[in-house]
Amino acid sequence: MVDSHVHIGQFENISYPAEAVFTAVAHEEDIESILFSSTTSCREDIRYTEIEQELKDALAAAETCAIRAEPLLWFVPDYIRQGVSVESAMGSFPYTGIKLHPRAHCWDLTDEKIIALVHELFAYVDTHTLSVLKHTGDDKVESPHKFSNFLAHIPMFDLFLHMAGL
Repeated sequence: MVDSHVHIGQFENISYPAEAVFTAVAHEEDIESILFSSTTSCREDIRYTEIEQELKDALAAAETCAIRAEPLLWFVPDYIRQGVSVESAMGSFPYTGIKLHPRAHCWDLTDEKIIALVHELFAYVDTHTLSVLKHTGDDKVESPHKFSNFLAHIPMFDLFLHMAGL
């Protein structure tokens, strides 16, 4: 069984140390692997290099805990300002999918740079047959249908609606 998704890292004043999270999950019966992402991605002005280092440390902790941990790239629109493209991020680390969080980050689908980024993101997902985990809610910002206009050309991929509110 795969635990659908766990968080590691810092979120506001709460810390989720990778080793503690992985140890707790590893003790659950029948869970062989987990998908994880870093809540540190929510920090204002977060640098991609900080996240990458945190995930490297997390993978080392997963080995210690004897659980297969598969990182998701929690892509933050501000990464484009840092010169980090979807392709460069995916090529620099063994990500197994992508996470999007519309409430935590501004995915303004009227901004041309963001529109281009979303096209790049889903083209990469299509080409590399990756899964996408999308945080959802019951309002316009986190609507399960957000990004649906960008998905029409992709014949098949896995989209997981995390915390789906309809």
